[in-house]
Amino acid sequence: MKFAFLNKTPPIDFSHFPNIFLHPQNILDILEKNHTPIFITDKNIIKKRLNEIPKSIKVAYSFKTNYAVAKNFHFQLAEVVSELELKMALKQKYAYKSIIFNGPHKGNLHNILPHPLIINIDNFTELESLLHYKKNISAQIGIRINSNFHPSRFGFNIESGDALKAISLLQKHHIPLSGLHIHIGSDIHQPQIYQKYSKIISNFISKYLPQNTLKYIDFGGGFPSHSIVSGTNTQSQPDIKRYINAISKPLKKYLNSKVSLILEPGRFLVDNSTIIVSKVIDSKLSANSQSVTLNTTINMLPSAWYHQLILKTYTQDFSLKKESSSNTLSTKIFGCTCQESDLLYQGILPPLLPKDFIIFFAVGAYNLNQSPDFIFKKPISVFI
Repeated sequence: MKFAFLNKTPPIDFSHFPNIFLHPQNILDILEKNHTPIFITDKNIIKKRLNEIPKSIKVAYSFKTNYAVAKNFHFQLAEVVSELELKMALKQKYAYKSIIFNGPHKGNLHNILPHPLIINIDNFTELESLLHYKKNISAQIGIRINSNFHPSRFGFNIESGDALKAISLLQKHHIPLSGLHIHIGSDIHQPQIYQKYSKIISNFISKYLPQNTLKYIDFGGGFPSHSIVSGTNTQSQPDIKRYINAISKPLKKYLNSKVSLILEPGRFLVDNSTIIVSKVIDSKLSANSQSVTLNTTINMLPSAWYHQLILKTYTQDFSLKKESSSNTLSTKIFGCTCQESDLLYQGILPPLLPKDFIIFFAVGAYNLNQSPDFIFKKPISVFI
């Protein structure tokens, strides 16, 4: 684990995160009924993020980002990457026509082909299976493509000719190509990367699909939240409109009333909305430093492996701890597993005592889903 800073706390804009002390359902009321650690999600922040996306864009919520959100919030489209998630979407009353099935391993493909969902084929093994059951296809079929500009192990590569080969196989077997799927990565902070990729896709369509009537272009996700940029001490300040413009302008001539632009902004939608409340269980003080143990663990917050977390510290009665140059210490915050590597945070913080509270912000993406029952039960998730 590498953190970009130890002796400097970055300036943070907390206006993007839940203010649960001003919320009618106050944090103290929540903790009267529940134990820490606990994830708390503000639905209004998810709604606010959704409203930042133009209505002309079709939004597909990526279920893998946070299952609790998937079960408590209904989106325009559901993006799933496994049979488990497909069953979850159907249980949440998504119609097949409102589901996009991505990923490299879709399980019993022949069982879902007769239904009117979108299936984006990832590899030739999957494509061969599709061709075997071609008489039973009611799904809209797309392919995932990638480019050497931003390499990926997923999908069919443009430069190698695999993308064109996949399209040719579909055409040979009289299977309409309904769409193209592109997903260039996760937590990408440069809109110009999307613009460059969009130009590549535009050129590909112009060269190889001039007569083909696509129904959608699914540009995936990867849009960041207001967390700390990995490898820096800087808070991300994403403007979703810049990303959308970067994607849509090069593709403008292909987007119309018959061709939809689909985005899968999982992290962008839910990361800001969620905090986790933790409690200090031990603190070892020395002259200029402290080593603090929480009842939260690295397994509950795996994002701590990749970037510095954003936090605030509170007393036992939830008064914000004041920081000044005279009362702060070099601090390491550890989780409570029996692992030396269970390190959650390094920075400069005020002295912390047992029963003090720490709130981590921007933890709604992937942490809950990737948290196993390991030594301790995974935290519950509460919505306000």
